[in-house]
Amino acid sequence: MKLVKENDKYIFECTYQERFTAKEAKLRWDKNRKVWWTDEVNKAVKLSAYATDEALATLVTDSESFNATLNESMASDSNLVIPKPENLSDNYLPFQKAGIEYGSKRKNVLIADEMGLGKTIQAIGILNLTENLKSVLVIVPASLKLNWKKEIEKWLVPNLTIGVATSKDGIPRTDIVIINYDILKKYKERLLKSWDVVIIDECHYIKNAKTQRSKLVLEIGSLADQRILLTGTPIVNRPKELWNIVSFLAPEKFNNFWGFHKYYCDAHHNGYGYDFDGAKNLDELQILLRQLIMVRRLKKDILIELPAKLRQIIEIPLNGFASVVRNEREMRLQSEEVVEEMKRKLEELKENKDDFDPAAYDEAVKELKSERSYAFAEIAKARHETALAKVPVVIDYIKEVLENDKKVVVFAHHRDVIEAIQESLGSKAVILYGGMNEIKKEESVTRFQNDENVKVFVGSIQAAGVGITLTAASHVIFAELDWVPGNLSQAEDRCHRIGQTDSVLVQHIVLEDSIDSLLAQTIVEKQEVIDEAMNKDQRIEVSNIEENTQMSDSVIDVASVQNIERVENVTPEAIFTDDQKANIHLAIQTVQGYCDGARAQDGMGFNRLDVAFGKSLAGKVQLTERQAIAGLRMVWKYRRQLNEGIVENLESCVTIAKRAKEEGRI
Repeated sequence: MKLVKENDKYIFECTYQERFTAKEAKLRWDKNRKVWWTDEVNKAVKLSAYATDEALATLVTDSESFNATLNESMASDSNLVIPKPENLSDNYLPFQKAGIEYGSKRKNVLIADEMGLGKTIQAIGILNLTENLKSVLVIVPASLKLNWKKEIEKWLVPNLTIGVATSKDGIPRTDIVIINYDILKKYKERLLKSWDVVIIDECHYIKNAKTQRSKLVLEIGSLADQRILLTGTPIVNRPKELWNIVSFLAPEKFNNFWGFHKYYCDAHHNGYGYDFDGAKNLDELQILLRQLIMVRRLKKDILIELPAKLRQIIEIPLNGFASVVRNEREMRLQSEEVVEEMKRKLEELKENKDDFDPAAYDEAVKELKSERSYAFAEIAKARHETALAKVPVVIDYIKEVLENDKKVVVFAHHRDVIEAIQESLGSKAVILYGGMNEIKKEESVTRFQNDENVKVFVGSIQAAGVGITLTAASHVIFAELDWVPGNLSQAEDRCHRIGQTDSVLVQHIVLEDSIDSLLAQTIVEKQEVIDEAMNKDQRIEVSNIEENTQMSDSVIDVASVQNIERVENVTPEAIFTDDQKANIHLAIQTVQGYCDGARAQDGMGFNRLDVAFGKSLAGKVQLTERQAIAGLRMVWKYRRQLNEGIVENLESCVTIAKRAKEEGRI
């Protein structure tokens, strides 16, 4: 027996009786030359004991190249300098740079990282490295069109115009066109042209070779100079679902339909026809894909590079939702106009010092509070209608997610929204909302955590947002939003807690231009600021302390705090910074997150006397100086419900308030 190297192939020479050695190494038989051969070094290396000196030296070199390629496909860092917009403060994460480097070295690439690792950013990074880029087509699910537009606007360096195709307005005349799968057929003739790059997101949509959608995507994509495909699940159910993708990206290697299906799908005739539903040699398939086209990393392998939570806003186009969002917008504008008019009236009354009428002022304050309450109720009603209208979109998105993730947690606010989602998903989903008895609540949690057939947990932000563990999932979807960031963080933490081994992906599904769309951006930014503050290392560098004599000033004088004068009718000078007021606000929102209206005797949340005031402050966008002082006095009583980081921040605020009191400033 002898292994030799001829051109790009390893040839194994043996007798007929020795053929089983070649078969065990999975070499191929050349019936014309009557020899066994392979062009895959991982197979040839199994026969290294029979290699000639020349073949052995080549094996070593090829093996090093083989390992280097696999390392690139799984790499978590790169030294490659990748362009990004000058004014962008965000940076590519190390593993994203590695993925971009892998893709930039290949004509075609499959970015197959797990969901939440930033495949979109990597695809745009490859565009930033593409020379003379002039035309790009991005094919995506409808729910992701606006997200792609925002990410391209954020990360793209080449000065290209960007447009989104719609069924109503057609194909935009822009350099980059973003279009959803559903309307490709309508604009086929416009799309059948040469593109510099075609990007296909969620490419498992084209897994079925027989569907019109798959045929059309492949036909359009075949005209592109470069193809970038993205999916978190390259093999959804069976290897046969890869054929469309791999033959599209690497046609020089995957050009034999029957050979692929026999070797990887165990194709055989079952008496009625050919069965392609099997699977075999998947380890070899993975190696081949990584060598040729695929970069794939798992969250568990690069978790150290990821933040504890990844938050994303998925904005849905207004197709079919324009009327409900317009109603929302009109309601909000009308309310804002009325409230602003009443505020102006109050200012006029205050400025009229010579003829100030306390009774008229008090009446105006009551009217303003009443109008605000009415406006809040009307806007809440409009948001409820919007939430119900978008339920079908949320359900479709959940189904898409389940093709990538085994389980997902969904939060909403209204019971009918929760029930509508659960009803559509059937036995795959369990629910938990206020009013359910404790046994049923516990049953929902237990089934979700332990039953592999239960894929979705649908709970209310308030009732399911505290006190339970949902670590069977690392993916959270908010179908509705809460006004208070602390409530959303509490809900997220049902998955992000002890027992969770993955970074938690949090997604907000919102309609374009809706109140939730505006609110989501503000809330996510607030949460990130809060997370940064809470995770900041506040330990004192003891070696830098020159004197300890002032340390006693930091001891909290509770009596002084409790004796801070009532400040409702005082306009104090500023004693707190914006960050300190934000810390007080966070403490109030956190206690409010535990609060059920003081109905349950669980020792959590505000007591009966403080619940109204606490809820009012928690719902503010930000606290005024007066509100911060009053809020500090109130929330200090509840410090045992807060974590150490929040309490430490409150202590510094108490010290400031104490000194301001002693100096007569409040």
